[in-house]
Amino acid sequence: MKITVELNTVEEMEQFLEAWKAKKEPKQEGFDLKPMPMTESITPAVVQTEAPAPAPEPEPETTIRVPSFDEVTKAAVKLMDAGRQDDLRQLLVKYGVQALPELKDKPDKLAEFYAELEVM
Repeated sequence: MKITVELNTVEEMEQFLEAWKAKKEPKQEGFDLKPMPMTESITPAVVQTEAPAPAPEPEPETTIRVPSFDEVTKAAVKLMDAGRQDDLRQLLVKYGVQALPELKDKPDKLAEFYAELEVM
């Protein structure tokens, strides 16, 4: 006969041992349950669990503000008014276009183009 006792807390273990020492004799209908003499000492099993790894922090989202086509045009005109037409042409070539309206339907390129215009 094998009896297995699972205890989840130290308090449960203390209650179990107190009951065992007091030799309480719980009765069930039709059965007389008496504690059997212990031949081995009871050693509670300690289960160690690793703490869950901390969740990685999400990468900060980089949002690129897409400027309006009018904002880009105004920045380009400002550059031209400063006498830097060659710089504007080189930037247009870098983005593979010959004129600003070609960037109108490419919001990602338009945003990058505008960012470069702003630092010129």
